[in-house]
This record gives sequence, structure tokens and C-alpha cells, in this order.
Amino acid sequence: MAVQTMPSGGLCRRVFAAALGIGAILAAQGALGAPVKAATSAPVIRTHPMIPATSPVGPAESPENTGVPGFQTTKNWSGYAQTGGVYQSITGCWAVPSVTPGTSVPAYSSAWIGIDGDGNGDLIQTGTEQDWSSSTGQAPFAANYFAWWEILPYTATPIPMSITPGDQMCASIGEIGTSGQWTISLTNETSGGTFSTQQPYAGPADSAEWIVEAPFATDGSYNCGPCTLASYGLTTFSQATEDGADPELTPTNGLEMDQPLGTVVSIPSDPDSYGNGFSLAYGSAQPLPPTNIPGGGYTLDAYGGVHNFGDAPPVSATAYWPGWQIATSIAMDPCDTSGQYSGWVMDGFGGLHPFAAGGTPMPAIPAITGYWPGWTIANDFVAFCITVGGVQHAAGCVLDGFGGLHPWADSSAIIGDVPCNGTGYWPNWDIATKIAVVPGHDYGYVMDGFGGLHPFNGAPFYATSGYWPGWTIARGIVATGTGGYTVDGFGGIHAFGNAPVITPNGYWPNWDIVRGIAVAYGGTGTYTLDAFGGVHAAGGATPVSAGGYFPNQAVVIEIVSAP
Repeated sequence: MAVQTMPSGGLCRRVFAAALGIGAILAAQGALGAPVKAATSAPVIRTHPMIPATSPVGPAESPENTGVPGFQTTKNWSGYAQTGGVYQSITGCWAVPSVTPGTSVPAYSSAWIGIDGDGNGDLIQTGTEQDWSSSTGQAPFAANYFAWWEILPYTATPIPMSITPGDQMCASIGEIGTSGQWTISLTNETSGGTFSTQQPYAGPADSAEWIVEAPFATDGSYNCGPCTLASYGLTTFSQATEDGADPELTPTNGLEMDQPLGTVVSIPSDPDSYGNGFSLAYGSAQPLPPTNIPGGGYTLDAYGGVHNFGDAPPVSATAYWPGWQIATSIAMDPCDTSGQYSGWVMDGFGGLHPFAAGGTPMPAIPAITGYWPGWTIANDFVAFCITVGGVQHAAGCVLDGFGGLHPWADSSAIIGDVPCNGTGYWPNWDIATKIAVVPGHDYGYVMDGFGGLHPFNGAPFYATSGYWPGWTIARGIVATGTGGYTVDGFGGIHAFGNAPVITPNGYWPNWDIVRGIAVAYGGTGTYTLDAFGGVHAAGGATPVSAGGYFPNQAVVIEIVSAP
């Protein structure tokens, strides 16, 4: 991955308030993403820390009460900001708003996430610019869109990425361990453009924000700050996380912008029902919160940590092995009813350990027939729902590395009723890597490390479009009602059966970094998982940010979607 150094010139964002940071996978995309085009003319933009309405910067003023309980009035920021912690990562997605004419002078808007800047002079951030401006600062003006990143006190750096109104952007900022090195990543989920850089940063990391700002700017001979806010209409921030968890935003975290004081020009909605998203509107009318978009699931790290992404709720797990990379697989309970989220994590010896979200009963500790203490030969497992004696039971098959399938069930009394009949077995060759079940059925496919597919329990045979004899590069498989998909370690998605072809959004040639694939709930598109925890939507799946993200730590191993 190319590492950029701090530039000495270019965009200057002197941010004084809290910045929104992001720590999601976008880092893995880096310089390996597709080439993208930069904006043709960019003003010099200087973001500023949040200026409270009572700040001595400018005439002394008093906070204005808009009638929105808990919102703080500022001169240059609107959105949501949190303080009171030490934040090592932040993520978020937003839609690039469309600016329209509305003033006789240039007008500017910056949408970003970052860490620090609220109450201190430090800031690490990345975002997009939406301006009504010109290179001379004089009329005629036109809409200008571009992306950037910045760490104070250095000037901001434009990102060579095509940006147009409506593009869905997802960003992340995260510290790499405790090294003082941070990864800043930005992805245009609409165009597929990606960017990532690693930089040193030593700020206190005591605030995190998701913001639309009226920045300071220089366009030719024209200077302003805070500038007139561009008429940006409406945008939505979503999939916000801090330190890998939902930020649980409340209205007390909200910020509105006045220009001048007493005239609201930008105001957020209340947070959405999950506390990880909100809408922002130009003007004084508060918008409604966004409706949570279906799309989400869970990722599993090698220590047993289960991390929600998208709109899936967080869960409590019954097993976790800090410092021991022993977890191998995860599956949802197929017998859950609507609104329930639970399942199991498997360790490398074959043990199954329940997890569940709040309000969902914790599943039973299953009865198992394949368990090898001290031998990490259990590679994967599947779960399906069977009916025995008129009662539904969660059951499934554990896959060992030789291809053997071993029944498990939520009750030892029904173990004999669980079908696990495979078609591929390779004694003493740890080559059977993954298994997938067709949703709603008890049959599916075992995948070998070369990408070969082997039906179990009577599934129809399909040839795969991705097969590499002698090269163990196949990393994941997911089955659908019409076939399914495999994914290779570089991110290539390979359809089999009658599943439609999907172009990956996240591909890293010659970098074995991808670990799994899942079909988005409802069957629209897929999510691929990189080893840092980044989740990449493709084929029409809803873009999401990752809940568990570990920049440059290849510890995330599996992904599963959830309703």
C-alpha cells in the first residue's frame, strides 16, 4: 500500500472543533483501487474547529433556541459530535448533496467525519466538498465537488476521486494498534473509487463527529470564513460507528448552524432508531430521521468477537478468547422468528458457542458429534432448521478439514435425525475449507481450497466459474436458491448455478486479503469481507460500514448476513 507523506501546500483545513474519524476497512482498498479523476478546480478550503455561538470569534452572541431540545448552536458546524471518551476509530457513510444557486457570493459546504477538533486544535478527518464557486471568486459561479483528507496543522490534501451529487461515500479513520499511525480511507460506493493513506497522528482523540460545515475558503482573490453555507438541500449520514460500536447518538449530541445568529441555515434530524444515523437539511426546518435501510449482519474475528454491521443489532457472546486466534466460523440460528438475532460461533476444535442480541433468547449449547480437543481441524459449519415430531429444531453439520461432515443439534435426542451426507472426502488432507447451506433447506455445498464445489445432502451439482487447481486461493462461499457465489482471496466474486454475475466492489490483485462473502438479506447483492473487518457491498447491496475494524491487523475471518 502506498503511504503518503504530509504535503506542504494545497487545501488548507484549519479545523478547531471536533472532527469525525473513521476506522473501517476502506483502508484495505488503498492504492489498489481503480484510477479516479480529480476535480478540475478546487478552492483552498480551511475547515475550522467548531465555533460555539458564544465564542469570542466575531461579535459576542448568545445561543439561539430553535425549539429542538439539546441541540447546540454553532457558527460553522451542523450534525452530531460526541466527546467524553478516547476514540481509536470512527466510520460513517453519507450521500453527496447537490448544491444549488442561492447567493450572490461564493458559498461552500464540507461533509466529513473525523476525530478531535471539539474543544482542541487537533483534527484528523476526511470528506467531500460541495461548493458554489469559481476559480476567481467572481461570477459566474458553478457547482464544484471533490474529496479530501487532512490532519492539522498541515494543509488538506485533495483526493483524486470523481465525485458527483448522489454518490454514496463511506469513510473510516482508525489507529493501527497503539502505534500512533492512523489509516484514513474513503470509498465512493457508487463509482467504486477508493483511497487510503497511513499517517502519524498524535491528537488526544477525545471527540468524534459527523458534520456538514461552512468552512473558511480562498477562491482566487475571494476570502471568507466561516463562509456562506452553500444551499446543499438534504443529505443523510448513516452506518456511523466509533471504536467498532454504534455511537448511540442522542439529540444532546446535535449541532445546528446559524448564519447569522438567530437564522438557522443547517439543522440535523433526531437520530434514527439505532442511534447511528441522521439527516441534515439546509434551512431551518428540521428533517425527519432516516428510515433504517435493510442490510446488515455480523463479522467474526479470530478471537471470537462478534461485530454487527449495517442495521443488525449488537449481540452478547458466550465465548471469547483474547490473544488466542481459535474462532473459525459463525452462523445465524435459522429457527429465529422475525426480529430475533442469535446464532453460534465455532472454535477450531469443533465446539459451538451461542450468541444473541438483546431481547432474543440465547440459543442452547448444541449437542455435537465432531469435537477434536487440541486439534484445529474444524473448519466451518452450517445451521438449518428441521422439524422432528412437529417441533422445530436448530441443527446442522460441522465440516472438518478432510471433508467429513458431523451432525449437531440443539437437542441430543434428535442427533440421529440430522442429515450430513457429503460427496467429497480427502483423508489426511486439510483441503475442505468452507461449507454453505441453501437458505430454507438442509442441503448445500462444501468448497475445497481450490474452489471446487461438492454437494451435500442431495444438492444439485454446479460447476464453479472460479477454480484454481493446486492453488488454495478460494476463501468463501454462499449459497442461494438458484446457485451461489464463491470469493477468492483477492476479492473476485464467482457465480455458480443460475446466480447473476456480480462485479466486486473491492478487488486487490495479488493481495490475499479477502476472507468471506455473504448475500445481502433479501437477495439483492453481496457483501465481501476483508481481513481487517471492512465490508464491501456489491451487486446492489446497501453500502454499510463495518462495526469491527482493525486497520492492518488481519484478524477478521468470517461474515454472515442477517434479516
